[in-house]
Amino acid sequence: MIKKYLLIISVFATTVASAYDVKVDLYYNLNKEDYTAEVTYKDERYNSYGGAIVIPSWIEYQGVTYSVTSIGTFAFRDCASLESVVIPGGLNKLGIGAFYGCSSLATVRIGSGVKTIHSKMSLGGDSIGTFANCPELKDVYCYAEEVPKTGLNTFDGSYIGYATLHVPYSVVDEYKSKAPWSSFKTVDAMGPKCAKPTISFQNGQVIFACATPGVQFVSEVTTTDTQQNYSSRLVLSGVYRVSVYATRTGYENSDVTTTEIRLSVKPGEAGLVGDVNKDGTVDVADISKVLEVMASNAVTAE
Repeated sequence: MIKKYLLIISVFATTVASAYDVKVDLYYNLNKEDYTAEVTYKDERYNSYGGAIVIPSWIEYQGVTYSVTSIGTFAFRDCASLESVVIPGGLNKLGIGAFYGCSSLATVRIGSGVKTIHSKMSLGGDSIGTFANCPELKDVYCYAEEVPKTGLNTFDGSYIGYATLHVPYSVVDEYKSKAPWSSFKTVDAMGPKCAKPTISFQNGQVIFACATPGVQFVSEVTTTDTQQNYSSRLVLSGVYRVSVYATRTGYENSDVTTTEIRLSVKPGEAGLVGDVNKDGTVDVADISKVLEVMASNAVTAE
């Protein structure tokens, strides 16, 4: 009898074993050779996510930055409360059945870098589409200017005959001529897209630039220093992560550009020299100067 119970416990433990390497808001498997990350699920009970999900372009774990480049097989499978998902432009592959059975999923935004949407494995004899059995799907925004390669079953059971596909205005005909994209009720042309902005650091100022004229820049600055501390001493890292995208009326928002600005206090240390205010020293006054420059979230391009 004891052996029987041990066997049952062992089988159950195997069934719900963790399927991920790390959790950084979402669950990921890491490739430590090329520093890439793949979104995955928590365990084989699936249903790991809900609400509105925005997949990041990169994550940091134990001081190492990993680029998020793919969504793994079944990563969002059976997430019954998942309503929308944003897939970044740097991600290039969606795994088999990645959003299979997401019964509340209504809006999907697929970034410009997605090249492949896999759907060739079988489940109980049936092929598995990446967005199959998502009956509430209403709007799919695909920013890729080259139609992603995918199987005919990608949207099986998702009633795309009643849904709208939004694609770049320059490639509407390409999407209309290729299944399964051609099966959407409406293929809507999105306006031209803002060029991806650049970030530079000059004379103590963060400078945004964009090849598209007349845009506004929407930026966000984060730092590991912005946290609650209980020690009598506070060591400032001097590392700031700056993200920005460009927006303009009549245009689609640009992809997000992200970089790190490092106020270096050690000779030869990687990053930008920290004497922002040019007083010959690197101190808190330099950090204050950077924060002052970054205080505005929206700047209009000249």
